[in-house]
Amino acid sequence: MKNIKLIEVPSEIGAGTRGASLGIEAIKIAALDFMSNF
Repeated sequence: MKNIKLIEVPSEIGAGTRGASLGIEAIKIAALDFMSNF
């Protein structure tokens, strides 16, 4: 699997969808569920 790096910018300015800033948190929770060291 390729390594990726994410840059967190918790902002909803210009997102067009409320809650868009929660996306990175969803990725972190999914990584914990799969026992990843993300």
